[in-house]
Amino acid sequence: MSEIQEKTSPPLSNRSSTSADTLLEDFAALRKAIFLDGLITIASRIRGVGCTVDVENPFYGSFNLIYAVTFLDGVKWAARIPLHGVKESFHDSDAKALKSQALTMRFIKQNTSIPVPDVIHFDTTFDNALGAPFLLITWLEGIPIYSAWRKTSSFDDHTILDERREKMLRSVGKVMAQLRFLSAPKLGELDFEPTNDTNEKLRVKDFQYMHSLHLEEHSEDVMFSDIGPFDHTRDFLSALEKDSIPDRPLDDFARGQRELLKIMIDSIPVVEHEKFVLVHPDFDSQNFLVNEEGTVTGVLDWDGVSTYPRYIGYSRYPGWLTRDWDPLIYNYGENRIPDGKEEDSPETLRKLRKMYFSIMQEELGEDEAKWTINSHLFEAIEIAARNPMNSSSIITLLLSVALGKGDLAEEKINILKEKFREALACTTHIIE
Repeated sequence: MSEIQEKTSPPLSNRSSTSADTLLEDFAALRKAIFLDGLITIASRIRGVGCTVDVENPFYGSFNLIYAVTFLDGVKWAARIPLHGVKESFHDSDAKALKSQALTMRFIKQNTSIPVPDVIHFDTTFDNALGAPFLLITWLEGIPIYSAWRKTSSFDDHTILDERREKMLRSVGKVMAQLRFLSAPKLGELDFEPTNDTNEKLRVKDFQYMHSLHLEEHSEDVMFSDIGPFDHTRDFLSALEKDSIPDRPLDDFARGQRELLKIMIDSIPVVEHEKFVLVHPDFDSQNFLVNEEGTVTGVLDWDGVSTYPRYIGYSRYPGWLTRDWDPLIYNYGENRIPDGKEEDSPETLRKLRKMYFSIMQEELGEDEAKWTINSHLFEAIEIAARNPMNSSSIITLLLSVALGKGDLAEEKINILKEKFREALACTTHIIE
């Protein structure tokens, strides 16, 4: 089974303020605008073999409409069409982002053994038989980690479950560690410029990130925001924080939260001549495929891939191990939504983070693994800066790290800053 087969409906958790109806309307508009007979023509011409497309049953990614292309000899491709791939919504920056994604995937494929899909063909224009920008990639087989995470041969055997999880995490760690060889002096999307010897020269341009849609703050057609490029992590996070400020006036509580978030960002250690590294843009369980043995067989969904701060780069914890640090989406305990996603307990997640840190120590060595140890704190700050709806509960958690159970009103602001500096320093002490 492939990851695409698992995604039978748009995952809405990434855009919690946007209604399912609006998303489905967006997908419906895109489906009306494209010509799938043209996709058949394109794929058949490229491979020289006839093919079919399941027109009535597309798959919905977070920001892509996906069609399975099946050739007469059984070979399978996936066609990914950007959700905003209609003429009135697709701009030059979007075309550059799609090109960057395709060429970065090829770059990773050529320079590592990470199982990314082969990019067969891409078109960033509307001047094609499909009538929309698209990406044609190979179809990878495997089970998404989110499906395999609780699957064992014995439902009651926790030893088997623990062993299976460790195998998956070890495989994920080996995959992500390969990205350590790719770094850049700026944070942003990658741009590839052909040279006379047909090789591709790597340089970094503006970072374009997936923008959370908030109906109260943005028009429905706003899906992306251009920021950067950046030389320092603090500049990046400060720009995210400023970019997420709502148009409406903030009350005293919200303003106070903003000031605390700024203090946290300003407390991040400054690294001279900071280097930025490649990282998967959505490092979560739905995008990593494994086989029955727990070995990673595919890494999908590279939309928005770019260089990122090392604090939250390739060596950070996988997203499914840090759920407890984003309380708004953590479906556990007294706040659990009935029939919602089953979550690991905070104790289990702490144990798994220690395991993954140990794995990255083995893969990267002590010096490089220092970026792993408390990466969940930096990830939480990034989420708070990017998503105003998530920030309140995250800031409360981070305050508990800095202040313990003390009374904030009694603390001096300089003590608060020093506590954050201590918490965010890359040390050998893991913060649970």
